[in-house]
Amino acid sequence: HHEHPSIFKKTGLLLRYRLEQSVRQKDFYIAFICYFGALAFAVWVTNKQKFDQQGMQNIRGIVFFLFSVMLEINIMLLPSLFDDVNAFPQQRDGGYYNAVTAIVVFLARVIIARLLFIATTALFIYFVLTGMNELLILLGVASFVHAVLIYVVALVSTTLRSATFFAYCIEAYMIIFSGFLINMRSIPTAVAKTSILRYAYGAALNELLSGESYSCDAAYANFNGTRPEWLPNVTSYCYTGDDYLELEGMKDDTTSANCNQMLSMAAVLLLIALARLHLVNR
Repeated sequence: HHEHPSIFKKTGLLLRYRLEQSVRQKDFYIAFICYFGALAFAVWVTNKQKFDQQGMQNIRGIVFFLFSVMLEINIMLLPSLFDDVNAFPQQRDGGYYNAVTAIVVFLARVIIARLLFIATTALFIYFVLTGMNELLILLGVASFVHAVLIYVVALVSTTLRSATFFAYCIEAYMIIFSGFLINMRSIPTAVAKTSILRYAYGAALNELLSGESYSCDAAYANFNGTRPEWLPNVTSYCYTGDDYLELEGMKDDTTSANCNQMLSMAAVLLLIALARLHLVNR
């Protein structure tokens, strides 16, 4: 007669197996190298920025680039998540673990991986960008919530191809309504509130630009006795950080409020994932 392992032991064993599985997969290292390279590039570009209007615009592009790379990395890990989801019914029916254990182990893997990426991020941007703590928090929370979303996509998709298609469609939606491509004041509020990237990008920009004064490109041009053809209106190139945030509809974005919004989205997604795991192949 053999005693059945407790739920805690099952969770620990499954977590250990999943972590070892992740370490053996080349996708993990490819994702880490891509993120490492993206950070190195972002830091290099940031160090070359002047504290003027163009520099302010470039900073928003760099921040958007970091969040976009984060989305791509999560999608790169979709195949391994899809394999885990496909293996669940047989392993559940065999008495190895249940839906709750699967969710707990998934969350533990996601959190451990994000802590590793955040540590790498801190190593690069500590001496480069102001508001570092807030930016790290936003990168971590956004990556976590998006990973949960990708997990749900894997759960509701019948094939890996369809899961990848849905994941990229969702990514495109989040990018379009992030606040980088389209002014948030020109679209319905409800549309923007469904984009994870909108919350992360908006709060990150607020932390980096709020209270900052950038030199006016027009004044610089006049000082040199020239007036470029691309400068038709002098006043339109004299935004402070607060002016730009007001213009883009991000003046009220804060790290705490936006993180709470993203985590609320994650809670809803986890409930969907749990329900789906209970229903799969029943």
